[in-house]
Amino acid sequence: MKLTVYENPELAETEISIHCPCLDAPLKRLIEQIRHYTFSLEVQKDEETWQMPLDRVLYLETVDRSTFVYACQETYTCRRTLSELEESLAHTPFVRISRSCLLNTEHLSCVRPYVNHRLLAVLDNGENLLISRNYISALKKKLKERSLL
Repeated sequence: MKLTVYENPELAETEISIHCPCLDAPLKRLIEQIRHYTFSLEVQKDEETWQMPLDRVLYLETVDRSTFVYACQETYTCRRTLSELEESLAHTPFVRISRSCLLNTEHLSCVRPYVNHRLLAVLDNGENLLISRNYISALKKKLKERSLL
């Protein structure tokens, strides 16, 4: 693989072009990482608005019609609905694990069996989330896609 980087201070934004004979699995994974790196969410805390990089988000949850964004040590709010976020994050490591929660699979340490055919997701910060049985197949599919890339 050949990598060429051109620095031009006159450019308004960074542009990445990939020229390849075949879009193979490692290249798809690289493209996904670039997309993940460049995407951010607009979040609010203490009447301030922030742009949070997607890789800092552990999970998103809706409680009482409010959407919360959980990072390692902080919790923020987001004005978008969970359905809107799920749609815009479809090609990222995020997957719905319950009616009210989207999980960033990059922060998933392991999955354990739990009562009533549910699963328990253990995050890399030690936090636990329940995976509803209706969403187990979606999680498996997302994890399989990510391992193949």
